Amino acid sequence: MPAPALHWLLSPERERRVAARRYWIADVVDGAYKWGAHLVLRALPVDWASGFGAWTGKFSPRIYPAEDARARLAWRRLRPEAATDAEVDAAVARLWRNVGRTVTEFAVLDKLWDQGRVTVKGAEHMAALRDSGAPILVASLHLANWELIPISGIKLGYMGAAIALPLPNRFERALMTRIREGFGGRQIMASATAGRAMVRELKARGPLVLHVDDFTRGKVNAPAFGRPQSADGNIAYVFRLAKLTGAAIIPVYCAREGDAARFTVNFQPRFQVTDTGDAAADLVDNVARLNALIEPIVRDHLDEWFYVLDLDLEGDGVAS
Repeated sequence: MPAPALHWLLSPERERRVAARRYWIADVVDGAYKWGAHLVLRALPVDWASGFGAWTGKFSPRIYPAEDARARLAWRRLRPEAATDAEVDAAVARLWRNVGRTVTEFAVLDKLWDQGRVTVKGAEHMAALRDSGAPILVASLHLANWELIPISGIKLGYMGAAIALPLPNRFERALMTRIREGFGGRQIMASATAGRAMVRELKARGPLVLHVDDFTRGKVNAPAFGRPQSADGNIAYVFRLAKLTGAAIIPVYCAREGDAARFTVNFQPRFQVTDTGDAAADLVDNVARLNALIEPIVRDHLDEWFYVLDLDLEGDGVAS
């Protein structure tokens, strides 16, 4: 969409005034704050930058009470073996510290790798596929600091691309592009036409990183956690892309090691796709099996999962 005209700031039409104020004032102020914070954090030692984010987490329950309540309910439903009041309080406190760390660690992402703070497990699964010549579709999760997944791939010699959500603020969008391009990353912005770019990426180069924990249209759809599974979410899209391009699927997740800026990136064995010739039945089977693979990973790391803040289980039938 074109930028609203500057003179709309004085327009008698409320819709134009709101659009102009957001674009010319609110976005500029917010962008200046985020660029300034990035530069300050970038200048700090890694532990200080990450630790500052952890410290800000103690204010998050008051700033985001609805998200805090959803996370507490999700923990009680999905981790009933550790759901006393004290255990829930501790888990949600860990969650907010992780979220805060992840936000401030964006400023020092490349330093995390360069300082030996990232351990990679399962790299042999990626190497086997590279040796076979198959395009690689990396099915990732929003756990711990998920941005370390493409960084780890790049540092291991896999120069692919990752799907990214286009941020509404142009200054924040430019900042995230600078951060990702700074470590050699390439982005494909999620859009109505992104599918063609993803297919080209897989056919030409790869690997392609695509998140399979699905938050679309204001709802967390995957993992399913006992709810009906969608045949048109991110998990299903992974299999449609694989069928179109012949790509092999490698699930991967990042885990934080303790309450610190240290991580393990876990590449899993190649996911074996069901292909009986019945496309509809195969899709249902593959979606269910990949969901069954990622669901326990997310449960085990629920206090590191970003989307637990949006997971609304109120009134849903969820298997514990």
